[in-house]
Amino acid sequence: MKGLVSVVARESLPEGRRGLQAEVRHDAEELPHRIRVEHEFHGMRLDRFLHARLPWHSRTRIQKLIEAGKVLDVTGNRVKAAKRVSKGMTIVLLRPKPKEEELPEIRLDPLFEDAWLLAIDKPANLAVHPNARALHHTVVSILKRHYDVPIDLVHRLDRETSGVLLLTKDKRVNARLKEDFAARRVEKRYLAITRGELRIGMTIDLPMGPGDFKIRVKQGVFKDAPFAAVTKITIQERFPGYTLVEAIPKTGRQHQIRVHLDAIGHPIVGDKIYGVEEDLFLRYIEGGIEAIRDELEMERHALHAHLLAFEHPILRKRIEITAPLPPDMKDFLDKLRKKGKIHQEIGQNLDG
Repeated sequence: MKGLVSVVARESLPEGRRGLQAEVRHDAEELPHRIRVEHEFHGMRLDRFLHARLPWHSRTRIQKLIEAGKVLDVTGNRVKAAKRVSKGMTIVLLRPKPKEEELPEIRLDPLFEDAWLLAIDKPANLAVHPNARALHHTVVSILKRHYDVPIDLVHRLDRETSGVLLLTKDKRVNARLKEDFAARRVEKRYLAITRGELRIGMTIDLPMGPGDFKIRVKQGVFKDAPFAAVTKITIQERFPGYTLVEAIPKTGRQHQIRVHLDAIGHPIVGDKIYGVEEDLFLRYIEGGIEAIRDELEMERHALHAHLLAFEHPILRKRIEITAPLPPDMKDFLDKLRKKGKIHQEIGQNLDG
């Protein structure tokens, strides 16, 4: 018999009962995906609600999952397709645990290391910490197999983003650096290849936040967005149809550089969420890179964290760490350079 595990689902309990824990028992080879019912879905049939929230699944596929007992309420009871959902309810969808690919061990050579800190040049397409899709093949998992001290992230990079990633070997140092990040005392510089010819550098000051998107992680720029976001953009090179820019985020919002560049009409090359139809990302989730490869100029978004500068929390001196452009971005730029670039002063910026 396969093992069973329990998952605590507390967020959907009525007020006054949130101290209680509702356990959902499921097969050890499955992962629970909790989906909260928002106001706009109140009163909708369960199968229609799930289809609206998971549009890459057909409604027939959703109904088969319900019939197979893969859709539960937070107490672990099976639910019917015709059940009406209500605001605040949480539905649990049991999904097969993804099979991690048998990949060779990645060598993560340090860009900087001392008794307290470790900075690596993170490869693209490597998650920084374990998640539902990658349990062992992540930056943290790999480093913990090679270090006897506690290795902790100070900040994060998206899975597809390459470049400087800072970690610590000491919990107190980690806490201090996180305070510096929160207080915006850390300098971060990124290189991005964008679509279109950006005419001049600028500072993008556009609030952002989650919106009414099919893709739940997607952020957007809109009038009443809750989070202030500022990004300074400087042109490095311009080519027919493309621009290499340096992006300096002055705030630290999720997907900030990607959202801001898309908002001014210059999305990042290879981005599967911003600057493309949402259907592309949904097909990627369902079928992997093979399903959309022919529609991409690069298989990952062309965003690279090339510089990180901060005050060392122990030595109290400025530390500046840089990571060279990875081969995929370098090759893309080399091809553009062979075709010729649009000459202008490097670093031209609207702000001077």
